[in-house]
Amino acid sequence: MAVTYTNYVKTVSDAFRTIIRNEFTATFGSPNFDIILSDRYQSEVLANKSEYIRYWIEEDTLESGAANGETRNYMIGCYYYVDIYKKHVQRDWEELLSDRVEHIKKIINTNDSYAPSGTYKWHNASVESVSAPMTITDSDKMDVEGYENVRCVKLSIKITRGNFS
Repeated sequence: MAVTYTNYVKTVSDAFRTIIRNEFTATFGSPNFDIILSDRYQSEVLANKSEYIRYWIEEDTLESGAANGETRNYMIGCYYYVDIYKKHVQRDWEELLSDRVEHIKKIINTNDSYAPSGTYKWHNASVESVSAPMTITDSDKMDVEGYENVRCVKLSIKITRGNFS
């Protein structure tokens, strides 16, 4: 007999991307940066833009199980990258990083329980930690030539979802 299942990781991932994109679109009009699902730094994105957000579900942990389903915690690594060489004329890069971090924290806090159009996606979302600004080499453990002006900050976001039938 074939097993039927729902890809809840994709459900959480897609919903996360949607709320981030919608907020930044509402704030800036057309987003002036990309929001991508990736487990690696994407140097080609910053070749054309001065900033971008990448995210990845880094952990999927069982909180509790029941006969009709389970409750899981998903840890999302949300990375905000900025090329300080391209942005330095407009504003101080530390201020820009802290501004984006606070904006993302507010988005998550506002959507701690998320059910667009009545369709449950998650509950108890929170920003668990924020890293100090890092260079690309620090954040991705790789040497990216020509991107020494790129800074990154990581937000660790915990999302709880009840997966019940």
